[in-house]
Amino acid sequence: MQETKSYSYELYKTNDEYKIVKLFQKTFKKKFNLIKWNWIFKKNPSGKNKISLVFSKKELVAQCASIKTNFKFGNKKKIFYRIQNFMVHKNYRFRNIATEALKFLTSRIIKNKNFIITFPNNNSIKTFLKNNFKRIFYIYTYEILLKKNYKINKKIVVKNSSHIKFEQDDIKLINDCLKKYSILSLRTKNYLNWRYNINYDDYKISRIFLNNKIIALIVAKFYSKDESICICEIFFKSNVRNNLRFILESVVINFRKNKPKKIKIWSMPHYSFHKNLLSFGFTKTDFKTNVCTHKNLSENKLIKKMYLTMGDSDVY
Repeated sequence: MQETKSYSYELYKTNDEYKIVKLFQKTFKKKFNLIKWNWIFKKNPSGKNKISLVFSKKELVAQCASIKTNFKFGNKKKIFYRIQNFMVHKNYRFRNIATEALKFLTSRIIKNKNFIITFPNNNSIKTFLKNNFKRIFYIYTYEILLKKNYKINKKIVVKNSSHIKFEQDDIKLINDCLKKYSILSLRTKNYLNWRYNINYDDYKISRIFLNNKIIALIVAKFYSKDESICICEIFFKSNVRNNLRFILESVVINFRKNKPKKIKIWSMPHYSFHKNLLSFGFTKTDFKTNVCTHKNLSENKLIKKMYLTMGDSDVY
């Protein structure tokens, strides 16, 4: 435990979650419960997470939480912690509490030579940049408006499901698609089944087959606010690149009842399918996401070509 003036900085201990859930609801004005908290922080198959808490006497006034994620880093496996759900009670803001909470958590992560990745919004990024973090790049959203009529290649068979359960054939396809990237979060079967658990969000999965063999897989989610389908994960075999348009449009079937108006996806020029997206008519939007790492990683040249998806950042 670390004490600064009238505040104490501590790591999470059993039963703190009751106070965390209440603080979350007050801070973000969103529903949150212990079941979901336990899913995020107790059931993560990647391992034990790290959470720093700030107390004023016995009152929880801030949290800086991180979720453990295993990364492929070159030819090695490295431990990253993704900082999520960084919050300060409204009555305790502008007192340097966020900075101290971040320092407290960061010191305990890098002490073990682990790395940090975070996707701060424009309100919180200043706190990171002042505390030895560096914005390594922005990742932009690309979108395309959907036509009223679209056709799927008759040779392609699409199998859709709202119940997400990854099988070994799925993992084989995913690993084959991702082997070209040097830095990315590892997508094991256990991790993906946890990450896209149907009980905690409205994710759906589409599997695309050609000649009875799986050629592509998409995990997506519908956002009613702008009537868009957001692609969280997309994997496809390189020899079916010519069918990528059909693969992308096949996901619309899974959300047909929602009457979607557009498809959205994160992309960057070094992604193998990026040029295809542009040729199909996808355009870059004004929406961009900050991607930051601590200085112990920021100078690595490989980091500029990290592979990230929408699903890498939106656990909460």
